[in-house]
Amino acid sequence: SLLQEMLRSVQTLLRHEQRVGNQLRSLVSQAFHCQDAWAARLGSPVFQKIRLGEYFVELDKKFTTEYKASALDVDIFAQAASTPSECEQLEELLYKLRRTPHTAHTPTSTSHATVRALLGAVQHQDGGEQLHHLVKMLDDRINYGLFLDDYTTVLLLDRMLEEGKLVEGARVASHIMLQEEQVEGPGASLGNLACWRYCASGRTQEWYAEEEVPVDENPDEVIRIRAKGMVPNNYNDEHFDLREPSQILGKTLWYLNCDDDNLSRSLNALGLVLCGKGDQLLSGGKFMMVEEIGKQIVEVCNNEEVKVFIEGLEMVEMDVDKELLNKCTESLAAHEQQLVDEQTKQYKEWSKYRDSKLDEEYQLLVRKSRKEAITQTKEELASEEEKLFFFENFDTLEQEKEEKVQAWVKTFPRMNWSSKGYYRKGKYLPKPGQERKEARWEKREAKKGPAK
Repeated sequence: SLLQEMLRSVQTLLRHEQRVGNQLRSLVSQAFHCQDAWAARLGSPVFQKIRLGEYFVELDKKFTTEYKASALDVDIFAQAASTPSECEQLEELLYKLRRTPHTAHTPTSTSHATVRALLGAVQHQDGGEQLHHLVKMLDDRINYGLFLDDYTTVLLLDRMLEEGKLVEGARVASHIMLQEEQVEGPGASLGNLACWRYCASGRTQEWYAEEEVPVDENPDEVIRIRAKGMVPNNYNDEHFDLREPSQILGKTLWYLNCDDDNLSRSLNALGLVLCGKGDQLLSGGKFMMVEEIGKQIVEVCNNEEVKVFIEGLEMVEMDVDKELLNKCTESLAAHEQQLVDEQTKQYKEWSKYRDSKLDEEYQLLVRKSRKEAITQTKEELASEEEKLFFFENFDTLEQEKEEKVQAWVKTFPRMNWSSKGYYRKGKYLPKPGQERKEARWEKREAKKGPAK
């Protein structure tokens, strides 16, 4: 009836307002950010004297000309970066580090510091695009090597949900699936909420930004490439090779919802439909479907058999956003303090590790400089000794000079490689009874015939 339709509209409006209010409120407490423990890293002597502008120029020179910049150098820059311009320089250094052998020694603190630096730069007066750059770097694992840990996953997803970044939040949540992280804990709960909010919004926002999509300038041009050796098969592992947004989102929902309750099974079904695996859904048996999720499945599904199966399930009414939000709150209440304690301990260990590595490099430089000084002193003493005992060692020096001249002459190219009569040797003379091979010019002249 008309009254029921009006009541449903009012309920939908109230849920939407509640959703907007939840998006503008941070789910983690202020203590979760560990500001004091994070700021303590700058107490190290190396950060007291560093000037990031000059340091970036020096590192860029090392990467460009000498290829000697280490992963520790980039880690120090990541720890000290804070402004948008410094974050842009950090992005360039991470890109160049991935093209050197030193990338194998990148500490885990580098990725953590990069995430925190870009999140902090957003609040700067010149900031604004850092979250987009961060998501792009996370997706481009080969060129940047940026990976999330348990703490940064929660920190980043909380910021995305707080600011209403729906597509960015879903893309960050997909890394839980790609890295095959645990499906229990606050990170998985926040990722589940981020994916659902993106689905509930109608997925109107593009998954990839415009500059992330490669554009073929000459689509009609045919480019032929000569392949040497074996041509690889067109194989898709359905994990790291996933590029379609619906498949990535669907597999993330499927991965994060493995429980047997109605909400988890409904979201799992939505994930299977988005992945294009309706057969797996049909073989899983019947269950109670959440009405709001069932409508989403019917809208996005192109398989009539799956639609009939979903419509035939028993529906249960539930506020999906509210239930997922409650799960996030409960999970954070149970695990937030543990994450804070572990991360505070990790900060101290990273500082100790960094200081020890710097001390090792300093000792190596001191040892190298001492060896160079000893070598130079020996050369100076040998030169001085040669001057003092020149006349006593005159005969020996003359003999050494002759030996050096002879060794030098031996380096000249050989002069007998085309000596006279070389091709009159036996192996070049025709043997009796052997027919001479007709030259090409003779064949050509015979083909032309006699001159006219």
